[in-house]
Amino acid sequence: MGALLTTLAYLDSEDEQPPRFTPRASVLTAFALLLRTIVKAWHAPGYSGPSGRLFTLLISLAPHLSDTYAFAVLEQCDINGLCLPSHPEWLARIQEVVEAFYVVASGSSRLSRRSASPATRRRTIQLLASLHDHLRLFPTARETLVGTVIMPLLEATCETETDVSVADVLIKLLAEVGRDALADDEDAEEESGTFDRLRLLLVRVAKGSVKPGDRFSSSVPTTPKPKAGAALSSLSRYHKDSSPLTMRSSPSISAPVSSSQQLPDTSDSRDVCAIAVLALTSLFHACLAHSTRQASEKAVVVFRDLLALLVPSLFANTDSPDNVISVRTRFAVLQWLVRLRADAAHRIYWVKDVDISGPAAILRRQADVASEAVTEALSAAVGRPAEESPSEARGRTARGQPSERTGRNLSGSRLRLGSEERSPSRASASRSRAPTGAVSSTPTLWTVPEALPFDFGSEVASIGGDGLASFDHNRMRDWTEEEDPGTGLMKVKEAEDPSAPEDLMVVLPVSEYLKAINHLLQHEPEWELVSYILCHLPEQLSNKHFACGPRAAQQLHGLRQLLCGGLRGGERVFLADVVLPPGLKRAEVHAVAYQCLSTLIAYRSLFNKQHQDDLVDTFMYGLGNPRDTAKPCIHALAMAAFELRPSMTKHLAEIVRHLQKIISSATLGVHILELIAGVGQQPGLYANFTEIDFQTVFGIALKYIQAHNERPPDSEAEEGIEYAFSQYVFLLAYYVIAAWYMALRLTERPKYVPFLTRRLIQANEGKPEIDEPTEVCFDMIARYAYSNADPRPRLSAFDKMITTGRTATTSSSKTWIVGHATVTVKSTPAPAWVEVTIRRASGVVKMLWELQNISGVHATSDVDSIAMYLRHRETAQVSPRLPSIINEALSSLPSSPRQPHLGHRARSQSFSGTSSSPLSPEATIEENTVLAAVNSAATISAQPTLESGVLAVDPSFFTLQLSSFPEFGPGGPPLLVPSDPGSQRGITALDRLPIVDFHKIGILYAAPGQRSEQEILSNTHGSKAYIEFISSLGHLVRLKGSRELDIYAGGLDQENDIDGRWTYLWDDDIAQIVFHVATLMPTSPETDPQATLKKRHIGNDFVKVVFNDSGAEFAFDTLPGDFNFVNIIIQPHTPAGNPWSGPGMTNNAEFFKVSMQCRTGMPEVGPLGAFKMVTGSSLPAFVRQLSLHSNIFAQIYLASVGFEARQGTQKLEYSSNWRKRLQQIKLLKSRILQAQGTALVNSAAAPLDLDAAEASRMFTAWL
Repeated sequence: MGALLTTLAYLDSEDEQPPRFTPRASVLTAFALLLRTIVKAWHAPGYSGPSGRLFTLLISLAPHLSDTYAFAVLEQCDINGLCLPSHPEWLARIQEVVEAFYVVASGSSRLSRRSASPATRRRTIQLLASLHDHLRLFPTARETLVGTVIMPLLEATCETETDVSVADVLIKLLAEVGRDALADDEDAEEESGTFDRLRLLLVRVAKGSVKPGDRFSSSVPTTPKPKAGAALSSLSRYHKDSSPLTMRSSPSISAPVSSSQQLPDTSDSRDVCAIAVLALTSLFHACLAHSTRQASEKAVVVFRDLLALLVPSLFANTDSPDNVISVRTRFAVLQWLVRLRADAAHRIYWVKDVDISGPAAILRRQADVASEAVTEALSAAVGRPAEESPSEARGRTARGQPSERTGRNLSGSRLRLGSEERSPSRASASRSRAPTGAVSSTPTLWTVPEALPFDFGSEVASIGGDGLASFDHNRMRDWTEEEDPGTGLMKVKEAEDPSAPEDLMVVLPVSEYLKAINHLLQHEPEWELVSYILCHLPEQLSNKHFACGPRAAQQLHGLRQLLCGGLRGGERVFLADVVLPPGLKRAEVHAVAYQCLSTLIAYRSLFNKQHQDDLVDTFMYGLGNPRDTAKPCIHALAMAAFELRPSMTKHLAEIVRHLQKIISSATLGVHILELIAGVGQQPGLYANFTEIDFQTVFGIALKYIQAHNERPPDSEAEEGIEYAFSQYVFLLAYYVIAAWYMALRLTERPKYVPFLTRRLIQANEGKPEIDEPTEVCFDMIARYAYSNADPRPRLSAFDKMITTGRTATTSSSKTWIVGHATVTVKSTPAPAWVEVTIRRASGVVKMLWELQNISGVHATSDVDSIAMYLRHRETAQVSPRLPSIINEALSSLPSSPRQPHLGHRARSQSFSGTSSSPLSPEATIEENTVLAAVNSAATISAQPTLESGVLAVDPSFFTLQLSSFPEFGPGGPPLLVPSDPGSQRGITALDRLPIVDFHKIGILYAAPGQRSEQEILSNTHGSKAYIEFISSLGHLVRLKGSRELDIYAGGLDQENDIDGRWTYLWDDDIAQIVFHVATLMPTSPETDPQATLKKRHIGNDFVKVVFNDSGAEFAFDTLPGDFNFVNIIIQPHTPAGNPWSGPGMTNNAEFFKVSMQCRTGMPEVGPLGAFKMVTGSSLPAFVRQLSLHSNIFAQIYLASVGFEARQGTQKLEYSSNWRKRLQQIKLLKSRILQAQGTALVNSAAAPLDLDAAEASRMFTAWL
């Protein structure tokens, strides 16, 4: 073998005159076969020949070796460790490998070997990377390798390498060397160390300092310099088939190639720049993971380098004005920057997955929609209509048109080659000259879902006290921002800090990043960059710990001014210079910008009253475009009602007038009515309303009612979801009327009755009779016109004393149907008392009447006075101090009953029906109980429990309740309900129908790290913020015994505490919500490990509120079930992060990020089309209102689209409990009339007499 290698080396000798013979073709063929045999043996297992000599021979033959042979040499070098330090000349060998297969020595510089293919160059770099990795445990040898071979190679080739695959492995090697340099403390402290050299090198590569033309020509094959052994060219890497197993003799193809045969390298130089950006971000994350002071400082430097790449005109030096950074490179920087975050300790971290599907859908950035947009752009570029298919274009070309005019020869890369590298100024100039329908030449760089090029492994967060932070409390706690009175701009006033520099935290200059964002939104012409910012900025700003500090606040002020001024169409329209893609309207872009502006509501503490007014005014301006911008502005105003209340109070009347002008479909009407309904729950917002303003609110609801009634009765146009939306809007309109009517002062309500009556009657024009929802609304108006009494009676001990007595007696009762009500008069054991019950659709009124025309009976006894005082104590809202008459009565209570007058019973005995004998032991106990209750009441004063405050009743209330409203006129006398079992069952069925609408909402808590159903349901407690949240959702109710108080528990056990002892309840005069709180329900890991007892309740709730402290996204199907319609997700605006904390940390519970998840196919309701930031104080009311509306729509959706509707084609209309009660009264009346042989008059053929209907319902005219 040694002799054979000597012969081969002799044949390869470069001597011009060999001593014995001249090589012939046959000899060279034999030489090639012999060499192939040797290389094959070298690869075989168990080879024991002189590997070193063979390696040296092949290195000398490198200019003539094919890629296969080159790979074989590099592979054996890697496997056999021929270049490891164990060899005395290992460093010289690795230099020979690099010079042979990548670079050659040329003076003091190293140039890329043009005869080396990209595959060979890539494998050479991989060999270097493998060797560098092997030497990690040998720092001296590693430093020698880096300083002697790797660094010179990187500095000579990184900026000139054109092939993307080679540049990829080259830059990865650079990043690994940079990580090692970062770990070296001495090197890290040097200003011009290896880390900084590599960083600057990457910056130059990212900038693309070599012109594209030079890059494309650098990889063109050229002819090697002829040698004496040129006949060995059959081994050349340019041979068509030169593998060791298939090589045959053939003519040389290494002759000079004509220019017509030279194809330029099609590798995209901008991709190389993007790879350099990835390496810079990798260095940043290496610094982030080290979390030392030196590493954090270097991370700040890298961060500023990336900002200079993103906005070169703002941060970069202007030494090289011809150096234009490509859009693709800047976009790679932006992709990384928008994912930076800060945890609750202000430690910087990076997230990969960000949900921007909502705004991306508005901008048509889904993958399928974007491809259609590209097709339209190409069609417009070649002058072909978008609706014309490519086959039609090809057919037209075949008929004689030039093929170069067709779209198939104009690929996307061809369209963008000459324009993407254009400077911003020149691009802007060209756009200014372009027609209105100009198409942006920049290719589509992003769609959702995104495929990110970043992969940092576990290096995504800083830790510890020396980690990189977004804010330093110790240094910046005394800094302030103030407004310059001359310019109106915000400026930072820095405070002197006596602390030593080493004691200060290293802070990432987030303000510089926000400055770059503001600059791009104001001056950037590239739509790809601007659209990406608009979609990601709300998510990033929701992390309030990231944009923290006075300098960041200054930039947030600038962002507010930019958005408010641009969206209102001031001197400069927002993004006026950006060329939009085909089919995308500028108003749609503004809709996404409004979502960015709504995120700034969470930074309300930075803005004064004028700034907050500016925000509300801008949202109000967006209402002028119902198609595009009205919806996000309505959602923003719904949040402003909770967070910017002074500004909303100022503008609410004008906002209502704007909403009245919007003529919209049911889709937008949902959000308008939800906004108005939510505002109606906050009295402080409409404190300045005038009568015209209230009528405007009612007019908006009435407009949607009239629009609903004007539809054809049997229209088939609405199906499924559209029908559900129509029903929801119809129901919500009546809800708005009821809520705002009850919001009026009691003394003001009667004057709105004529307006409401007239408009409701007009909404029923053309119908044969008033429809049931309108009749229910009239009943509600009459019910609350003169009283704010509760819609349900509440029994007390006094009532039981009167109605039950001490002995069992039979009481008689009669019921009459009067108008749309039933009036029941029931006798009691007390002869002078009767119980009157009036049942209407909107409530039940129960009264106790005492007949005082009883001769010979003295005045009411003291005990009776005490009992009545206890009964009406809270409604009268008396002070804790008992009146003197009560104290006197207590002190003068006789020890024995008062003697009655002759022939008559004592007045007190008329209550019980007992004789005048001394009190029984039971009576003594009862009297003592009364005394104890009075004495207890003297020290503890209960607050009023009426929702509407202190009870107030006008005498007209009783008259109206007993009248035949709304059937005044010749309707005949009241209709007596027979005492037969069927009729009495009708009355019982009416009593069983709830008065208000019932809703049950599930409440779940997900602790840190919890994701599974079992873990979440097994929680028995939650965080402090969670406890504060649920405690403000409603009032705590004891479940056991709650049935006696007529409390709806949503299926929870009310007898034996099976489902827990307590729950939370909220109610008003329209609805009652019970919250199924999982943490309040029993947890038994031994007997019920799957928490099925909890799931049987919460799993059947249509709406679930999830307080998500898990730190991860909550999956919609975490609790799978058929009734899983809506999840409302509450999570801290900033994850807790690592447990490190310092003095002055801000409260993470101040703001919460609230979002909504809906069942597949279920449309969007509520203001959470995009997430919203809500303060902790407003969170319970906001979530309660949102869950109420969502549960109403879920019930309508289930009736219209869900299980029942699937069984047939009939549309199921949702009915409220008020409407069901009216239907029951009408049904009972109809049955009685049929039994009497009197049928109701069918007026279906005649239209409704509007004047008569209005007159019969105008009860204020005679009250």
